[in-house]
Amino acid sequence: MNKLQACCFGLVLAGVLAAQPVPPSPRLESLAKALPPVGKNAKVETLGIQLVPTNQPAPKASQTSPSYKIYYPTDLDRRSTDDAAYAGKYPGVHLNLPLKTQPSYINFLFLSDQPERILDDRKRTPAAVAGSPAPGPGATGIYARAPIPHGSTVRVLVDHTNGTKRNLRFDLVWIPRKPGFLTVRKRSLSVHQDSVAAGKQAFVEQGQTVVEPRVQLEPDHGVVLISQLLKPEDTLVLHEEYFSSAPGDLAAVVSEVETPQLATKAELDGLPVLHSIVWKEEEERLGKFIDKNADPTRWKRISQSFQHARGHFPSPDRLSEVDYQVSTWNESDYPVQVYSKFESIPGTDVTVKQGDAAAVTDNRGKYGARVGMRWNLKALPPGCKEVAIVALNRGAVFGGRHWVSDGKRLASEVFHSPNNPGLLPKLYVSTLWKGKVQVGDQIQMWTEPMANTSVQLWYLLVPIPPQ
Repeated sequence: MNKLQACCFGLVLAGVLAAQPVPPSPRLESLAKALPPVGKNAKVETLGIQLVPTNQPAPKASQTSPSYKIYYPTDLDRRSTDDAAYAGKYPGVHLNLPLKTQPSYINFLFLSDQPERILDDRKRTPAAVAGSPAPGPGATGIYARAPIPHGSTVRVLVDHTNGTKRNLRFDLVWIPRKPGFLTVRKRSLSVHQDSVAAGKQAFVEQGQTVVEPRVQLEPDHGVVLISQLLKPEDTLVLHEEYFSSAPGDLAAVVSEVETPQLATKAELDGLPVLHSIVWKEEEERLGKFIDKNADPTRWKRISQSFQHARGHFPSPDRLSEVDYQVSTWNESDYPVQVYSKFESIPGTDVTVKQGDAAAVTDNRGKYGARVGMRWNLKALPPGCKEVAIVALNRGAVFGGRHWVSDGKRLASEVFHSPNNPGLLPKLYVSTLWKGKVQVGDQIQMWTEPMANTSVQLWYLLVPIPPQ
């Protein structure tokens, strides 16, 4: 072989070698093998994953690195890692993705979770009736209120604990403005001395459809949807859905046991309103959820925000949609992708006035909402016929339900609750779905958090290397 032939052969060989696809990295092989079964939890570290907050651009991924390092901004707050502000500094990581309203039979979510604990020294604001005296501190009054249009199906979530030393009564009251009818479709209520147990029981039973007769509505004649005795330290968690053909006012009210139930809008207007607590008033509690030094922008914003959400949230069910389009196993193309949904859904609290308008409020826990993510599989690495969807928790303990399906072959439901398979602790992962896929498929996930667990989970799409 002469020099020219040898040179040509070398170029051809180099071209052939260059055309050979890069095999899956050892760390991806290890990650895929270490994934827990669907519905089970495992420590993040057992998967070879490290979370690395940094203000610098993420270093280029290496095919030989022994572990996965997920780089993300130290002061992310509500901006997405995909927007211009970050300009590709954190490839493979897509956090705080926008949520789009989804068509649903639910028109409004009504939420009463503030103040969460009923106490005798709670601040109260004056009633709406002109000339009424400003009330002193107390436990009784309006905890949430919302005007609801006619023809609406309303989802209700209530979560309150009686922190006083006497029995009280909780009422959920609907006061119609016009004649019509009301139908309760679902109702699950739990009262327990353990707030997590109360939340779990009500959450599990919320999917049961109830059969109740229609209630005929008369204008300005209150209908009590729920009336529940609360003993000291009882926590009440309520999930309910109802339809009303007439518009009206929905209110969550705590009263002394002997007080007559509300009958008219004038009586509702005459009640004091419980002060909606801003986090700045209880910063010591906020410090349990947010690191002031690590996330200063987030801390500053949330310290000025309401502690819990209350009021009504139009079209609460929302969705993030993303394309997965990785066609190689090369780690520089980030075959393992990381996602999170926007932290909250917006609503209105009419009991808090800002000028002439009601206050905008954020449901940061997305309580009572069904919030999803859809992955469009536009490309897959060579030979990849299976992927896994994995939840990663870097915050406080998470409880709730995930439902994931490809819409064709396989659906899985994972419910993180005490002992089944357990709540999802900080720095743990849970496999939510694992199944066969092909290019063009969609994977759909819906998430419903339990009351009392406000956590922003991350989700990993892991392509499984062929065996």
